[in-house]
Amino acid sequence: MWEGSVDVPYLDEIAVSNSILGTFVDIHRGFQWKEVIGGGASTPVALAAVLRAGYLFVSPTDGQYTETIDTPPDVLIREPHLAGLTRELAPTRLGTWAATLFDYQPPRFQFRPSEQRMLLAAFRGGTDEDIAARLGVSSSAVKKAWHAIYERVSSRDPRLIPSDGAGDATASQRGKAKKQRLIAYLRDHPEELRPAVES
Repeated sequence: MWEGSVDVPYLDEIAVSNSILGTFVDIHRGFQWKEVIGGGASTPVALAAVLRAGYLFVSPTDGQYTETIDTPPDVLIREPHLAGLTRELAPTRLGTWAATLFDYQPPRFQFRPSEQRMLLAAFRGGTDEDIAARLGVSSSAVKKAWHAIYERVSSRDPRLIPSDGAGDATASQRGKAKKQRLIAYLRDHPEELRPAVES
């Protein structure tokens, strides 16, 4: 369930609409969704935004997804209605915000939950001491976790993070470069930080 609100007059502003939809997608991508269903829109503008995002109506008669419903928008918003999308229908909506929710790649690195929490804390920036304080663990625990994470990543994809012998950089600079490259990768691959799914 995701709650959000914005003053209705601003829904016509493309920057506002894109910001809302982009935030929703960023928070929810990386999961292996089967179906996403949303409750009804309260205004014709909000209804149009839902449809522009790539969602389909759920037919009140047979429960099937459809692009149109014969009810006029100003009447439809006063009646119970649903919009959504399934994994199977997402390829028919390519290029829409809704379809991007279903773009899923299996995680490559299989980080443990404690490592995922640490990596999420690292997204906020700061030193290892800052991360340790956020997580309520010792700095040495954070350093050990980084070491285990780097070993796992380099064993599965040696090109992702620079090796320890890269150039004339100090150990501190190499560590910072590894962290930056890994965090950048994880921002584009949120599936690595989602709860593991048993196959």
